[in-house]
Amino acid sequence: LGFNLLQRDDQKEQIIENIQSRATTVAGPLSLIQGGDAIIVRQPIFTDGTSSQLLESPENPYELPSGFWGFATVLIDPTILYEESGLLRESDKYKFSLKGRHGLGPQGDLFYGDAAVFENSTGRVKIAIPNGEWILAIQLLQSGWPWRSILIAILGTSLSALGCYSILDKQASDRALVKLNSDLMIANDLKDEFLAMISHELRTPLNAILGLSEGLQEQIQGKLESKQIKALQTIENSGQHLLTLINDILDLSRLQANQLELDSRPIFLPWLCETVAKQFQPLMTEKRITCELLMADDFPVLEMDEIKFSQVLEKLLDNSVKFTPEKGQIKLTLSHDKAAVEPSLKVTLSDTGIGIAEEQLHKLFEPFTQIDSALNRQYNGSGLGLALVHRLIELQGGTISVESEIGLGSTFTINLPLHVSHEDPINQSTMEQKVESVLTNNAGEKPLVLLAEDNAANVVTMSSYLRAKGFRLVLAQNGREAIAQAKSEHPDLILMDIQMPVMDGLEAIHHIRQDSNLEKTPIVALTALAMKGDRERCLAAGADDYLSKPIKLKYLVSTIRKLLSVA
Repeated sequence: LGFNLLQRDDQKEQIIENIQSRATTVAGPLSLIQGGDAIIVRQPIFTDGTSSQLLESPENPYELPSGFWGFATVLIDPTILYEESGLLRESDKYKFSLKGRHGLGPQGDLFYGDAAVFENSTGRVKIAIPNGEWILAIQLLQSGWPWRSILIAILGTSLSALGCYSILDKQASDRALVKLNSDLMIANDLKDEFLAMISHELRTPLNAILGLSEGLQEQIQGKLESKQIKALQTIENSGQHLLTLINDILDLSRLQANQLELDSRPIFLPWLCETVAKQFQPLMTEKRITCELLMADDFPVLEMDEIKFSQVLEKLLDNSVKFTPEKGQIKLTLSHDKAAVEPSLKVTLSDTGIGIAEEQLHKLFEPFTQIDSALNRQYNGSGLGLALVHRLIELQGGTISVESEIGLGSTFTINLPLHVSHEDPINQSTMEQKVESVLTNNAGEKPLVLLAEDNAANVVTMSSYLRAKGFRLVLAQNGREAIAQAKSEHPDLILMDIQMPVMDGLEAIHHIRQDSNLEKTPIVALTALAMKGDRERCLAAGADDYLSKPIKLKYLVSTIRKLLSVA
């Protein structure tokens, strides 16, 4: 650092050429100022945005290219190079000399050995270096000495010389790798942004489709015939299937990016298993499949992520019900070992389904892979379900395995760390009864709900349902209108969409919370934003709860009633 290479007359011209070419060069061997000789490998370094400058020498000023900063330099002891290349190993059998100082080849000076070797050489070879070549000459001292050994020695020298270049070439590779990592981070951010956009665009219309079908099935807009109800059920089932695919893709993407976190709470696992199994009861009844739940009498309350383990059970049960023929059997067994050094929970799901061939088992947990991938396949599916199960189990610190035989069924076994809770699990039905009681006792005018939503289909869906459930509604189409309506109407609760024109929901919530008359008004963020951090951003802005679209209207009403009872 700080040494001007142009001060040395013997290197000046080469240094200027080196800078102007921007290429790696091999100079020398040269006598060093600090003593000794060295082969010098130089790589000019350039930075962006630096103006050109003049380097003064006694004769002429030299203008450097824009952005030149200096040299990265490697010094190589030539004696060590010759020794490690093997050229000195058989010195009693041959002599060798090297010429081509500074990579000048035949025109370069001799820099090792005796010039007589070139005059009486048995053989010569060119050794390529980044900015030219060296010439190696060999003179045999013993007849009949194996040429193979000479070639190995020559090759060793060539590789050593190329190694000089590799040292600095690695620096360029490292810079390229840094840029590649930066590009990958940008690409990953763009992927996340794309997934968030696609998720929002798909969830928004699904909210109207599923919401309207749910409301119509409850016949809030009049009586329906059985055929119409059946048609609505088909619409809802198809919409739910599409929603499941969207959620699976997003969850798998977040799991691969390590963006999913556990939210453990007290849960009575047998109750959770029964609740999940009820979702498949209609299809099991249709196929006359029996489902049995087996467990110990003293099953403890556990600390678990209820939502993520529910996803696991749903995927596995869906798989079993789908592939189990009529009059088949499904058995779900829960067991635990609290006395073990590492207490464990074991969940086993077995069925009498079609089974899986042993050679296909390794594909089972791979994403986007279907065992039955032929064009005439009998069973629908994206191939995401079991891949997601595998990663969700790993996220919870467990393992999953499968045993299967064609025609006899399959058995999935989950092993998880056992975390016993000392708190009582939340009883959802008791909570809802308590909320109903509080609202009944506060008899009077119907609660006023402000719905801030810019999508017309969603406005129709939610407003008609909420009015049918006994709420009064006031509407706003953007954040600015929501603020004005909140200040003038003083609603009992606010349902706030997040992505709206003029002013978004987060900014609107922030302004509403600054009004002393509205700082305690319950606000529920309703949004199709369902990526990592969206919930936290809404709650940090001042929302009391967060619901991602599409919203189950019954659950929306339950959430409203719960917040009103607390308020």
